[in-house]
Amino acid sequence: EITAALRLALSPAENNRLDAIPTTNPAAYDLLKQARALDSRGRNTRDRRELILPLLERAVVLDPNYAEAWAMLSSIHAGLYALSERTPERLKAAHMALAWADLLAPDAYYTLLAGANLGSITRDRAAVNARRRRIIELFPDRPEAHLAVAATAQYEERWADALVSFRAAARLDPRNASTL
Repeated sequence: EITAALRLALSPAENNRLDAIPTTNPAAYDLLKQARALDSRGRNTRDRRELILPLLERAVVLDPNYAEAWAMLSSIHAGLYALSERTPERLKAAHMALAWADLLAPDAYYTLLAGANLGSITRDRAAVNARRRRIIELFPDRPEAHLAVAATAQYEERWADALVSFRAAARLDPRNASTL
């Protein structure tokens, strides 16, 4: 109804993404929302990630098909690896969670972003570039897609690429202070 009122036409792929139900388990959904709320607060610290980790681990136990929870779980493990726990076990956990997200929803924004982030942390430029291209290909009108690309470029100290992506995000969402 909203798209009709705005006279927008959605592609079949966009309609499929809108129709997809992320989980049928309300408790798993609630755990993911709690994890997202914690993740959005303050700085990226080990303590905060360690608070988030059990929420996501419980969410994927409650719904093993919850791709978004798997993707975020991968990102949390990757973040802990990058921040302080450079162990093979931590890296393996990040890769395993990403593999589940890839299996369940390979073209979902959150899966592509988690893969790009993990690739960036492990210095896998091919993975980063492939996922970054796919994010922009599938979500060209989403400022957050360009911000994700900018963040990856920034992390890798590719300043010119980061600037291009920041400018694209600002063009798409010129009133968003965080984008600017």
